[in-house]
Amino acid sequence: MSKLVFYGVVILIILNLSMFFIILVNKVKNNRKIDIFNKKKASYLNMIDQTIKGEGDGITRPVNSTELEALKEALLYSFDYYGQTYYDALKTICREAGIVKEEIKGLSNPQVLRRATAAYSLGVMRAEESLQFLLKIKSQDPVLLQTVHRAVLQIGGKKYIDFVLSSTDISETQQKIRVMELFTEVEGDIFEEMLLYLEGDDLFKKALALEELGRRKESRVKPYIISNLSSIHKELRISALKAANSFRCCECDDSQFPLEQLTVDESWEVRSFCAKLLSYSENASDKVLKALTILLKDPNWNVRFNASESLFLLGERGIEVLAESLNSEDRFAREKAYDVLHREWTLFDLEKKLKSYSNGEKIRDSIIQFQNRSKEEDAIV
Repeated sequence: MSKLVFYGVVILIILNLSMFFIILVNKVKNNRKIDIFNKKKASYLNMIDQTIKGEGDGITRPVNSTELEALKEALLYSFDYYGQTYYDALKTICREAGIVKEEIKGLSNPQVLRRATAAYSLGVMRAEESLQFLLKIKSQDPVLLQTVHRAVLQIGGKKYIDFVLSSTDISETQQKIRVMELFTEVEGDIFEEMLLYLEGDDLFKKALALEELGRRKESRVKPYIISNLSSIHKELRISALKAANSFRCCECDDSQFPLEQLTVDESWEVRSFCAKLLSYSENASDKVLKALTILLKDPNWNVRFNASESLFLLGERGIEVLAESLNSEDRFAREKAYDVLHREWTLFDLEKKLKSYSNGEKIRDSIIQFQNRSKEEDAIV
């Protein structure tokens, strides 16, 4: 029995050692393949650099799939590295090497991941001949759909904005975020394309148009921002405020700006974005300070947070309102005001900053008195 156990242990040791050596050999082989691949890619990068600058002897044609993959990676990197100036030269290399043809073929591959990587590559390469194939792809897979839409916009530009929007459910927040991220690929003036949505009946396309034009700081959208701040639709009020925030305020003190209405809006998201927007007010008017004082008492934490941050960012007048709120009967207002003032006092030397304010001494005393009261209340508890 003991011999059987002994032989069993020996066999296990031999098997484990065999497995170890097999794994070790495979790892060495893989490392060697990676090293060869990286060297080939570096060689191609050098050839590409010389070729697009009219130097060297051109690109050595790949002789196997590994070299083709190395060249493809080098070219994809080069499109990003060299930018639009060299797109035509890089596209010529892609076509002559057969990479564009290979990636178009990849669009019909049964594997979703291969189709997605092919779409990604064709988009980066701005391969116009692939557009007809990309437009035919129908899929529910979010990754494939995203890469196809990105490629279509990279190749076709603003002409295909409606194709992307019509193929996506932008009423769903995450889908809308993905589409707006895709729109960063579209260069140039897109106001006329967005105008169709701004003046159309589709609620979600209109909301997206407001935010996208705001992100691009397109001044022609400002009248649409103001008009939609009073929309009956919460989504449009929110998108209009997001657009206004992108401009770092949109005539906050303008007589048409419905500040009082926004301050008491039924939607906490609207009140929150409004509170954030007011931090960009240029003169910290009485109207703006009054609105932020109201929002500082809001039952929603996010609204109170934005209101307190905005008051601090408005400078002396805003900080004075925060200090006065330390004596408010509203617990929310007291606590949020102190959170900001205590943070700036402790971490960013607010006490020193107050010396340059006309009411700095008064603000300083209010903060110290509140701290002392809090300590006394804690001691009683």
